[in-house]
Amino acid sequence: MRSRRALWGWLLALSTACLLLGGFLYKVASAWTLLLIPVALGGVVLFALASAKLRPGSSGVFLVALFAGILVVGASVFTAHSVWLSAVGEQRQCELTEREYKDPKRANRTLYEHTLTCGDLKPQWDVPQNLAIKTGPRTMVVDSANVVQAASPEEVSAGRNWGFAALALLGSVYVLLVVLLPVRRQPAERGAQ
Repeated sequence: MRSRRALWGWLLALSTACLLLGGFLYKVASAWTLLLIPVALGGVVLFALASAKLRPGSSGVFLVALFAGILVVGASVFTAHSVWLSAVGEQRQCELTEREYKDPKRANRTLYEHTLTCGDLKPQWDVPQNLAIKTGPRTMVVDSANVVQAASPEEVSAGRNWGFAALALLGSVYVLLVVLLPVRRQPAERGAQ
């Protein structure tokens, strides 16, 4: 019984890490971004399942944990990128260029291809294809290893970093409470005598 509870405790901790990692994967500058869906979805489901297994007899734990997991992934999308760029990024003067072309599927639609060049680096920076934005020089925060996408300096802030730290702390506290608090036992049914 204890070994099964310990296993679910480790799975809850692992799923919490997956939820936090989901936000980081959202801004990875490569095909690794495709891992976001299975990591985030798997993390949310495992988070809810482990919570329910560790709190048997508590009604609604699975649904509450499922909702909480989705919120954590969503919040980490807005905060994890800032943490990474605060740690390893640097501000650089960059040049944004734009190429206009017609949509091959719909001739009356114009699409745009943007290229960001920061000295010797060409970091990825996602701009929707249907959006024309102001081109020219701009200051960007760039990861020189090009692991994550570039960001504007406003997107890299102490507030976002503290938000991610708060998410990680709340996740850790949640795991500890769910694992360490005693489980309420259901009263045994009396048999007919």
